Amino acid sequence: MQRGLDAMESMLQNNIRALLEAPLNRAIDPFSDNLALGLRTELNLAPPAKGTDLAAAFTRSFNAAGGSIALRAEVGKALTTAADAASMIGEIRKRVTDGRATVQAIRNILATDGSGRRAILPNLAEQLLRQFDSPVIAQLGGAVVRQFLDVQIDELGDTFAALDTTLAELDASFARVLTSLDATGSFAKEVNSRLTALEPQILADIDAAKMEIANRFATYNVPAMNLSAPAAVESLKQDIRRILRERLIASRLAAETQTILRERLADLNDSLAVAMDSVFQQINDTVRAAISKALAGLDGTFQKFTGAADGGISQTGAVAKINGHAIILGDKLNCLRVDGDFKLSFFGENGAEFGLQAFLAVKDVSSRGGPGCGASAGQELTEITIGAENVRIGWKAGPNLTADLGVKFTLEGNETNAVPVNFGGYVKVTGGLKFAVLEINELALAVAVGKKENYVSAGARVKVNGWEFAGGFFAGKSCSLDPIILWAPDARQVIGREKPNPTPPNFDDSFAGVYFYAEGWIPINELFGIPSTCLLTIKVGAGMGFFVNLAGAEPEIGAKFLLGLDGEIICILGIHAEFVLIGRKRGLNFSTDGLRLVGEGSLCLEIGPCPFCIEICAGLTIIYEDGGWDYEL
Repeated sequence: MQRGLDAMESMLQNNIRALLEAPLNRAIDPFSDNLALGLRTELNLAPPAKGTDLAAAFTRSFNAAGGSIALRAEVGKALTTAADAASMIGEIRKRVTDGRATVQAIRNILATDGSGRRAILPNLAEQLLRQFDSPVIAQLGGAVVRQFLDVQIDELGDTFAALDTTLAELDASFARVLTSLDATGSFAKEVNSRLTALEPQILADIDAAKMEIANRFATYNVPAMNLSAPAAVESLKQDIRRILRERLIASRLAAETQTILRERLADLNDSLAVAMDSVFQQINDTVRAAISKALAGLDGTFQKFTGAADGGISQTGAVAKINGHAIILGDKLNCLRVDGDFKLSFFGENGAEFGLQAFLAVKDVSSRGGPGCGASAGQELTEITIGAENVRIGWKAGPNLTADLGVKFTLEGNETNAVPVNFGGYVKVTGGLKFAVLEINELALAVAVGKKENYVSAGARVKVNGWEFAGGFFAGKSCSLDPIILWAPDARQVIGREKPNPTPPNFDDSFAGVYFYAEGWIPINELFGIPSTCLLTIKVGAGMGFFVNLAGAEPEIGAKFLLGLDGEIICILGIHAEFVLIGRKRGLNFSTDGLRLVGEGSLCLEIGPCPFCIEICAGLTIIYEDGGWDYEL
C-alpha cells in the first residue's frame, strides 16, 4: 500500500527527475554512443592540438550522429510512446497501476467472507494492537480484546460498507485513468499533443546543450589529456550525456509535464490519501473503542456536564469521549489537535440538539524561504482553529440538517508577544431546510478580516417548486482556495491551482480577486403544465462562472460553462447528458493568445427499471490550446 501511495505522490512533486530521467536516458544513451564512436574516429584520424580542436571535432561528430533534430525525435518517442512500458507514459501507467493496487489492497481488508463477516479486518486491528508493548493490554489477554474488536466491527458494518463503496468508486476512477493512458486515450493524446507543441523549445534546449559542451571542451588542456585512450573518450561521453540530460530536465519540458500530471492526477491522489486515512482512522477508532470497553466496560454513552441539576450547565450538554494528538519537533509544539464527541441542547425540548464531533487545532505556520501570503520571509505565525464537522441539527424545519463550522485566529509574534492579525470563520449547512415551496439543500458562508486575509465567500443550492438553482461568489484575498471550495468543490480544476502532495512549504495557494458561478435546472415539461413524474420529466440545466485572480507573478482570468439534460420517460427510459467547458489564460486581455480550453461531456441512457436497468454511456473530451483543437469520443 505504501508503494502505491509513494508512486502517486512522486509524480506530483516539484522535482519529477525520477519520472523523466530513465526515458530521457533511453533517448540520449544511443545517441551519445554513436556520437562517441564518431568522436573516437575523429580524434584518431586528426589528434587535436588544443581545446578548440576538440570542440570542433565534437561538433562534427554531433552533427554526424543526426544532430539536434534526430535527438529531439528520439526524446519525443521515449516520452510519448504509449505502447512502450519503458516510456514516460509507460512509467506513469506503472505508477497509476501501483496506486490502484493500493485501493484494491484496502478493499481486501474490508472484504466480507461467505458468511458476511469481515474476517481480515479484526485480524489486522489485532496485529496493530500487538505492536504496542503495553502491560495493561497484556494483562487483559488477546481473547478479551478480540471479543470487543469483533463486536465493534460488527456494529460498524454500515460504516465499513460505505467506505468500501467509496473505494469501489475510486478503483473505477483509477481504471478510467489507465484506459486513458492507452495509445488512443485522452491522457496519452494530451501528453503527446502538449509535448509536441514544445518541440521547438526542446530543439533549442538541445542546441544550447550542444553549445555548452563545445564551450566546455574548448577550455580543456588537450596536451595533458591522453585522448587516444578509450577511457578518455568514455569520460567525454559521460560529460555529453550529463549535460544533455540536465538541460532537458531543467527545461520547460519538466514544467509542462508537472502541469499535465497535476491536472490529471492531483484529485485522484488526494482521494486515495483521504480514503486510506479514513479506513485506518476508522480501524484506529475501532481499536480504541475495543480497548476502552475491555478496560472499563464502557459503552461510549454520553455523560452530562458536571454542574447544578436545575438549569445549570449539566442541562445544556454532555460528553462521550475526548482524544487527540500532538506533534513536537525538538522542544517546540508544531501541531496540537484535540477531538471530542459532544451534545449541546438549546431552547428546551422544542429547540435544537446538536451532536458535535468538535476539534481544537493549534498549528505553527513558518515561512522559511521567501515571503508568502500568510507570512513575510522568515516569519512565524500561529493558527488556532476551533471547529466541528458533521454536526447534526435537530430542527423541525430540517430534521436531517448537518453542518460543518469553524473559526480561525492567526497570531503574529513570538511566545512572549503575540498579537492577533486575522480572524475568520465558516459554516456549511446541508441536508434540506424547508420553508413552504422553498427548500435550501446547501448553504455556505465564509468571512475573514485582518492583516493577511480579507474576503467574503458565500454559496447556496436551493429548490423552488422543483426548480433547482445553485451558485456562489467570492471577493477578496485568501491564502488558500478553501473559502471557494466550501461551495464550489471543483474550484481547483477551474482555477488550475493544483496542490502537489506532499505540499512544499513555499507553495502559493493564494487567491486575490473575484470568483462567481451560477447554474440552474428547470423541468421544461412543467412549463407546458405537465407535472414531473416518472412518466415524463425533462430537465435542462445551464451554468456560467468566471474568475479574475490577481495573486501570483501574473494575473489570470478564466471561466466555466455548463450545459445539461436530465430526464425520465414512461418510467423505463432515463437520460442524462452534461458538458462542462473550462477555460483560462494568463493576463487580463481577452484575446485567444495563450487561451486553454478543456471540455468534457458525457451522455448516459438507462433502459429499464433501476437498479436492474441497463446503462449505456459515451464521453467526449475537447481541448483547445495554441490555436488548435483536439477531441476524443
